[in-house]
Amino acid sequence: MSDPIQPSTDDSELSNREDPDISSSPPLTPLNKLSYGVGSANDAWGNWFLVGAVWPVFEGQLGVAATYVSLALMLNRFFDAISDPFFGWASDNYRSKWGRRRPFILVG
Repeated sequence: MSDPIQPSTDDSELSNREDPDISSSPPLTPLNKLSYGVGSANDAWGNWFLVGAVWPVFEGQLGVAATYVSLALMLNRFFDAISDPFFGWASDNYRSKWGRRRPFILVG
């Protein structure tokens, strides 16, 4: 029996063990990979594309000062920093006959 503090130097113990989760799962098909990737479309279009499109429209086309565009984007992030934890807490602790999350999804 080996010392519990010292790691074993015998690699045969590690090579004989098999991880059932890895060996039993089939490889992902291209359709699976595409399906997983589509979930990030909302993040890419909803969060990053719109923020990037704000600058040329408001500053270049409408003539709004860059200070005001930056201020509006910053206030949006500050609002999210306060509201996201609050609504996360509220939806975690809310109980209704429709469930915890469904009323928030309906309103949101």
